[in-house]
Amino acid sequence: MAELICAVGLWRRLRWAGIAAAVLLVIIWPANLQDAITAQQGHDLMPKVLDWVRFPLQIPLIWFALQSGIAQPEALGALPDSGLGQAESE
Repeated sequence: MAELICAVGLWRRLRWAGIAAAVLLVIIWPANLQDAITAQQGHDLMPKVLDWVRFPLQIPLIWFALQSGIAQPEALGALPDSGLGQAESE
C-alpha cells in the first residue's frame, strides 16, 4: 500500500512522495539483501542473479526518488491562460 501511495505522489511530482519513496527503499534494502543471501541456497541460477542485481539497483532508485521533487517548476500546476475566461469577464 505504501508503494502505491508513493507512486501516485511521485506521478504528481509531490515533494513528500520523493522523500517517502526514498525512506521506503532504505527500509526494504536489508530485506533485499537477505533475499539475495537466501537465494544462494537454491539451485536455480536465475533467482540468484536477479536478487543480486536488484540489491545494488536500489541505490540509484533512492537517489532518483530524492531528486524527483527538487527541480520542480514554480507553477507546475498552473496552466497557461487560454483566453477562454476573458469572454466571461468582459
